[in-house]
Amino acid sequence: MRRFSDSELNELEYPDETPGSVLAREIREECNKLTMQERERLLAESFTSIFEQQEQSTSFWEEMAIIEFTESVLEQLELKNISKAELAERMNVSPDYIARLLGGNRNLTLRTMVRVARALGCEFGCHLQPNS
Repeated sequence: MRRFSDSELNELEYPDETPGSVLAREIREECNKLTMQERERLLAESFTSIFEQQEQSTSFWEEMAIIEFTESVLEQLELKNISKAELAERMNVSPDYIARLLGGNRNLTLRTMVRVARALGCEFGCHLQPNS
């Protein structure tokens, strides 16, 4: 990442010096002093912190379960060379329904998950595991 010259930094400032523009300029100047390795480390630390906070949320784990199920469905479709349209036919639903289902924006019921698994010639398994 290239370093910005003082004149370029000054151009990014607001015309009238406000506390916000001064702070923004100071942050940009400090960022330009960091090496790429330091920037990557700081970015990784901030993502780690955000991720750790989100792991405490029930909605995080709900979304992870949806992603995990959706990924396993896509994997089975690919392994068995089944199109989404064919899956829709097997389930007696519209292709649009399958697209929405696999888009990850739906709250999947256990019934739906079992129906998808059976249409793919699979068994659906659900388990509980203690927190590590």
